[in-house]
Amino acid sequence: MLRQLPYPGYSWSFTQHIGRVNAETVHLMMQCAQPFEGRSKDCGDEITALMVQYDILTDNRRDGKDSAWRDYQQILAELGLIYSTRISGTIKLTELGHMFVAGEIGYTELMGTQALRYQYPNGQKHTISGGLRQTLTSTTQANVENLIELQTSHGVLIKPGLLILRILLELEHLGDNPVLSVYECWKFLVPSRTNAEWPDCIAEIAGFRRSAGFENAIPDVPRRHLQEWFRLLGQSDLFKLTDGKIKLSEKARQDTVGLVYICAIEEDVASFWIPSDSSRSSQVAWFDQFGHLPLQSQNLLQNEYLDDETDSSTPFTPALCGIDLTPIDFSALGIASSFNFNGDLEQLANAMAEGAQKRHAKAILHDQIVKDLAERLQSQGAVVSSGQSSIDLFADWGNGVSAIFEVKTVTKRSLQSRIRSAIGQLHEYQYRRTLGGNGPSDLVIAINAELPEASWQSGFVSEHMRMGLLCRTETGFKGTGGANLLSRNQWTNL
Repeated sequence: MLRQLPYPGYSWSFTQHIGRVNAETVHLMMQCAQPFEGRSKDCGDEITALMVQYDILTDNRRDGKDSAWRDYQQILAELGLIYSTRISGTIKLTELGHMFVAGEIGYTELMGTQALRYQYPNGQKHTISGGLRQTLTSTTQANVENLIELQTSHGVLIKPGLLILRILLELEHLGDNPVLSVYECWKFLVPSRTNAEWPDCIAEIAGFRRSAGFENAIPDVPRRHLQEWFRLLGQSDLFKLTDGKIKLSEKARQDTVGLVYICAIEEDVASFWIPSDSSRSSQVAWFDQFGHLPLQSQNLLQNEYLDDETDSSTPFTPALCGIDLTPIDFSALGIASSFNFNGDLEQLANAMAEGAQKRHAKAILHDQIVKDLAERLQSQGAVVSSGQSSIDLFADWGNGVSAIFEVKTVTKRSLQSRIRSAIGQLHEYQYRRTLGGNGPSDLVIAINAELPEASWQSGFVSEHMRMGLLCRTETGFKGTGGANLLSRNQWTNL
């Protein structure tokens, strides 16, 4: 007997505009939104004006004026690039949004990883539509307040894109036709409450195909939602959309072992956002998590060139061999260091073309980590400072105990090169400080992601190089360091 839907009217809803976007559109929309970060969501007319100038999705008009931002901003929220203005009240990019603008993650990688991580329930889908409310009228759920509460009460905890990937991989492994139609997804995948039900999906699909069953019509709303999901998946480097059906891309078929590993990670309940309730703060927590990209969740099939960080250190001259430290200026770090935009759209357009926003986004990512780390160290009693164009963060606990921190933003692709760079920089800073008459300090690399437990980089840095490694997590920082580090007890659990 086939499984039934979790509740009447249940479907995998997604933004109806996904079919109209591509890499250029998403890049430009983010570039148009970024200069207004921190400002009220009421600045939509100004963002729309910039979108009109770049001819981005500007055919929607309401009350005689363009309303591109109002109509299409949900695309960016669905992808975890901005916080929904419905709950934030301001224009606010997520950490992932800054990474995308900075060029730290490519478009197809973004689409692939976010499509696999997107789940129900989530903080973006909160409101029950009029059609669904009507469907629920005669049920015990007629008075449920919102979609998060409705899905949670029925045990829904699922990542649709991940389920589709798992089913295609299993069909490939079984030698069955590794292709899914909208009908098969609706009939055999959508009834699943959790990703753990994928064996049931496979069994039902196999039975249907053996019986040469007919694909009957499905309701308009779930059909449209599944078509939107297929379009989303088709923009990643994992899937290919052909004649309205979804299948694995050639690159995905060449690395099925790696993708099965990704499935195992993302199917783990620990990787899900578990709503404590349906409050606004809980919805914000969804964007905190969905807008943060752990290394182990990143797509293994990235094929785009990502710029490495530029070296902005001061050229060596004898007069500049030492390093002067100054107190940390917290007000100048992170979001407080806003993009310089005076309202001149032409000037902004030129800045966009020259890559100013990309550089600014990289600086924000870096400075947010420095600021967070500095505040945590300061709260433990350390005196914190930095060096112009050199040391990111210096912490001094007194009695000869101090540490130099080099902060790096990393992706799966750039991890090793950034760690190598950090090792060289830290040793350089240590040496230059000794030239200035200072004693040795512990050397610590701080990165914006948590390494998998099986990663060898942690042992390489802490045991082989005798340095510290500090990883930023969703709740703070977690570090490792050899017994030779005098300061390790001060920063290993911040």
